[in-house]
Amino acid sequence: MAKELTDEHVALLKMMFTEFDQDLDDKLDASDFARAVRTVCVSIGQPITENGSKAIAQEYSDGTGLFGFDKFIAVITAKMVQAYTTVEMRKIYRGMDRDAKGFITVDEMRQNFGDRLTEDEIQEAFQNCTDGKFKFDDFYKLMNPFKN
Repeated sequence: MAKELTDEHVALLKMMFTEFDQDLDDKLDASDFARAVRTVCVSIGQPITENGSKAIAQEYSDGTGLFGFDKFIAVITAKMVQAYTTVEMRKIYRGMDRDAKGFITVDEMRQNFGDRLTEDEIQEAFQNCTDGKFKFDDFYKLMNPFKN
């Protein structure tokens, strides 16, 4: 796949995978795999039904009834690519740029991401802007979990 998760994202996903690995053998049975996929999909804004997660487990099954971290990463990466398409990100950005001025202010950033970003992270995001205005390209770079 052309896009890759950062080391931080892989570590976070490994921690989430491990929460469902009750016997700590680095494998999940189909039921736990489906639950883990469903949990992570909700957290990235791509909720799926229980039946949807079971269908994914069937699709990725190799017949052993067990799923390793590699399959978990493959599923989650595919879901993240769907969640972070340019079209989806533009919808989110337009929702924050309520006045359609073409950029987001510091206050709008705090209002929308104050629960997910620290004040230092918000200030850093604005320092990295090319002209001091937080435009869509800046937003996409900040929010996209993949390396370019």
